[in-house]
Amino acid sequence: SLDSLRAQGIKIFIGHDSSNIDGADLIVKSSAIPDSNPEIVAANARGVKILGRAEALADMAWRCNAKSLESLASLVAQAERLGTPMIDAAKALAQSMRQQREFDAEERAGQIAVKLVVPLVLCMLPALFVVLLGPALLQLSDVLKEL
Repeated sequence: SLDSLRAQGIKIFIGHDSSNIDGADLIVKSSAIPDSNPEIVAANARGVKILGRAEALADMAWRCNAKSLESLASLVAQAERLGTPMIDAAKALAQSMRQQREFDAEERAGQIAVKLVVPLVLCMLPALFVVLLGPALLQLSDVLKEL
């Protein structure tokens, strides 16, 4: 809700007014917002940089080096360019990202056996040898003492 956003210190404006961009360094606008919007006109007059949603997402993806964010930016850019709804493409993207996470988890799980070899050899096998060979060595030492 708006109250929870305000509680986090986020400024929220209802309606369009040129004073809404006071102190802004960057404006991100939807393709649905016309260039005649008072906030866009004021931003142009003040020299404030204006980016589209897709461009802002692509820039953020580049800064964060996040492939999933790059995919989302591409989806938004394509939807804005073609004027199509994003919902179906977003569902397909979400499914693809879930599958990729599942594949990554399976790959990491497959690597566990290889990573466990060294701890097993160094920690478990010496104890196993003591348990298995200990009684035999004790009997052997008893036999050798009697000779």
